[in-house]
Amino acid sequence: MTRGQDVLDTPEIRRHTERLLALKEKERQAQANLAFVIADIGDELIATKKALDKTSDKTAWLRWLSDNVNFARHTASNYMSVARLRGKWASAFPKFARLGPTALYLIASLPDDALAKLAQDPRLPSPKTGALTPLDQLSSRDLQKALEILLGRRKAPRLPQGSRNALARAVLEDGRALLGEIESVNAGSGKLDPANKREMLDFIEELRGATLHWKAWVTPQKGRRAL
Repeated sequence: MTRGQDVLDTPEIRRHTERLLALKEKERQAQANLAFVIADIGDELIATKKALDKTSDKTAWLRWLSDNVNFARHTASNYMSVARLRGKWASAFPKFARLGPTALYLIASLPDDALAKLAQDPRLPSPKTGALTPLDQLSSRDLQKALEILLGRRKAPRLPQGSRNALARAVLEDGRALLGEIESVNAGSGKLDPANKREMLDFIEELRGATLHWKAWVTPQKGRRAL
């Protein structure tokens, strides 16, 4: 190392940095693929149960789980629910695939009306702040509470007085990141398949509508308390 050189900028440290970044990317890809592997296992479990349910042996399914694959019933149910989630919400499944198994099982157990909302917008109100938060940024405990809010079993927390400016800054940061992602899509090659194109256009229209009707644009009337 030469005199005055940053200790973080040596060839050895750069090699370690590049290797770690590559491993992090590998970890991210493995995590994304894990959801699809779980769904594949679920498909096989569904097919096996369907075949065994046709037989006269009513204990065959549970015996097969125990003797052949060493699965508890609830474990098999979790895998099968993820397979059904992928089958019914194929276009939204990649969004859910970013989640860990525990969160994925929670999502897969939701009723269809709740899944329809999350398929359009994979965010939930944080049980701590009330701010909309991407699913993969919620801890398992907070995700469970947020899902209870979505299902109407728990009240959403009230946002603090004067919170709009802080939330607006967060929206701007997220929006700039989103803009960069859209520009990356535009810079790519090939055509968007019809499902992705439709989903992108629907998202842009929803964003436009939410922006135009945002109550924060309105100046509170005299005598009324600002939100």
